[in-house]
Amino acid sequence: MTWVVSGATGFVGQHVVRALADRPHHVLRCRLDDRAALDAELADVPIAGWLHLARKTVDRDGTGFDVNVRMAEQVVRRASGRIVSLSSAGVYGHAPHRDANEHTPVAPDTPLSRSQAAADALLLE
Repeated sequence: MTWVVSGATGFVGQHVVRALADRPHHVLRCRLDDRAALDAELADVPIAGWLHLARKTVDRDGTGFDVNVRMAEQVVRRASGRIVSLSSAGVYGHAPHRDANEHTPVAPDTPLSRSQAAADALLLE
């Protein structure tokens, strides 16, 4: 069973990859910024699911929205099987989120939280 992990070198991704390695899963770490390499890596690979953990979380150059939404588009376009995605409480705005769940309305109030909400919407379609 092969799981594709985008964001495998990030803080959460490293731990997820390590946990999957302890189980009978094959893990394919991918970079979403090299489309040709990604297509070659995924060719003829039976994929059980995709763990999308990649995010631009600091946006000093103003590209966060484009990068986060583009990465989600790449996952949706290429994924087969299940998609599990990491999100952020920031999509609910800067109010307390103690009881937030997937049914809580989003109210992003920063450029990065808006990019995350847009990426989430693509992944949930």
